[in-house]
Amino acid sequence: MLKIKSHCERCNAHLPNKSKDAMICSFECTFCKNCVEGDLNQVDVLHQSGQ
Repeated sequence: MLKIKSHCERCNAHLPNKSKDAMICSFECTFCKNCVEGDLNQVDVLHQSGQ
């Protein structure tokens, strides 16, 4: 099971439990939706919390 952290590892934004803005990659790095869609240019995301 993948473990989503409580903050974005890029911008340090707080990501509450089951936040739809929390995304995780195959290396279990947690990023916020803004970072994934912006600067990280749609890095492959395996799971989005809350879905």
